[in-house]
Amino acid sequence: MFRFGLSPVSRTVLNSVFLHDAVEAGLDMAIVHASKIQPLYKIDARGRELARQLIYDERRWEGEGENRKLVFDPLTEFMACYADKKKESAEKIVVAGATVEERLRNRIIDGNKVGMSADLEEALKQFKPLDIVNTIFVRRHENRR
Repeated sequence: MFRFGLSPVSRTVLNSVFLHDAVEAGLDMAIVHASKIQPLYKIDARGRELARQLIYDERRWEGEGENRKLVFDPLTEFMACYADKKKESAEKIVVAGATVEERLRNRIIDGNKVGMSADLEEALKQFKPLDIVNTIFVRRHENRR
């Protein structure tokens, strides 16, 4: 529940889309709270588009002068889209049978700390600490470009 402004879920979506567009436009540094940002692939297409329309103020009007009427308001649509949505549980499910490398990569990308210690301990039996950072995490990052 919220009193003023956007709900926590809709705020996360709006901030995520804004940050993505800002990076696309050349932003190369920002201070953000990672738990308040979602990867775009986790945001439904309608939510992404409504957030984009809100960011770029794509309201639509009909008529002129005193007869001018607002026919589309992205803020109203965006708030309605997320009116009934609740924040997801902090505990996330990791795909069973995935390798320790895949589990670690997915945990980092998704921000899922649940089970991270056990996966790191398992990885340290197979890899040196620097190999985990330089191979598992960096390789995943390079593959996403």
